[in-house]
Amino acid sequence: MSDWKQVYSEILSSYVGKYKEARGNSQLSNEILAEVKAEILQHEPEDSVGLPPHLRVAIRRVFLPHLDPEDQDDEIAIMQHILAVTKKSWEDTCEGEDAREEKARPTKAGDYKKAFTAFTAAQRIFKEEMDAFDRERRDTKDPKTI
Repeated sequence: MSDWKQVYSEILSSYVGKYKEARGNSQLSNEILAEVKAEILQHEPEDSVGLPPHLRVAIRRVFLPHLDPEDQDDEIAIMQHILAVTKKSWEDTCEGEDAREEKARPTKAGDYKKAFTAFTAAQRIFKEEMDAFDRERRDTKDPKTI
């Protein structure tokens, strides 16, 4: 399996200049990162390439050596913040098997009830019709049939 930086080097090198020019403008740099990520995801490589889990942070790391030293410190702080936030949210979602099962359980009794299907509706109608038929036909004088 080859390195993703080598496979997508043309795409990355085409956006390095734009990213350097966008320094100080976080909205523009985020748009550029989104464009790079979208283009990487649309491009299908010939051989298998494993992309990193945080692709935007990995793209920022590729662009980091091309930035000015003062911008590199800001960029490192941004990457650390992004990784810390994603790690915290991942830890919040991975509380354990018991907590996950507890969240999966329905909180209301109505959530356990299944929706009517054609068969269950036919069963209900048949039961009501049979009950009405039995009420009409039973012998009211005999206490055993009441």
